Amino acid sequence: MSKNELGRIVIIGAGPGGLTLARILQLKGVEVKVYERESSIDARSRGGTLYLHVKSGQYALRTAELYDKAQPFFRPEGQDMRASSVNLV
Repeated sequence: MSKNELGRIVIIGAGPGGLTLARILQLKGVEVKVYERESSIDARSRGGTLYLHVKSGQYALRTAELYDKAQPFFRPEGQDMRASSVNLV
C-alpha cells in the first residue's frame, strides 16, 4: 500500500496517547499531524506517572519502538510517593 493510499491523519492532543499513536502511524507510513491546545510543554502542570499495563501501555510503547527509550523513566511496581503536608478542604 502506498503512502497516498494510507491517507493523512490528524490527532488532537499531544499527550502520551496522542504522541504514541502518531509514532505508530508514522512507522506504518501514514502522514500524521498532531495538534495541541497548549502553547508549550510547561503551559500546564503535569501529573505524576502513568500506569503502563503490560498488555496495553507497554505494548503500545513497544509497537511505537519507544519502549527502550522510555524504560529508564519507569517506576518499579509498588513504588509510590505520598505528600504528608497536604491540607484537603
